[in-house]
Amino acid sequence: MNHLKQLGIPIALAVGAGFFNWASIQREKARLSPRSYVVIVNEVKAGTVIKPEDIAERQIRSDGDFTGLRAWVDSDLVVGAKARYTLVPGTLITESGLLVEPVSERIESSSVVAHTTKMAKGKTK
Repeated sequence: MNHLKQLGIPIALAVGAGFFNWASIQREKARLSPRSYVVIVNEVKAGTVIKPEDIAERQIRSDGDFTGLRAWVDSDLVVGAKARYTLVPGTLITESGLLVEPVSERIESSSVVAHTTKMAKGKTK
């Protein structure tokens, strides 16, 4: 019985170490899971509008800081924007690479379109 008490502590420590090792590996896997970003597949000259066929999804597995890159979920914000400088195939899109009109202009133009559509349908007074 005395031998079981002596073995209990090392066994409990081994189980605890195994659990912490497993948890550490799972956290590392999540941190290095691939993230999707917008990449240019066709050359886009400076000042020209980016079209849907000019971009694609690129997955990157890294723990680096990619805060300036456009995520693939925001790819709809890239299409229709103008390139600030010439973008060659393989370029990852950054915030600084796009010429985007101010948000207030986008809101005004979309409200004008909505109002014009309602007028065409005869729904406004």
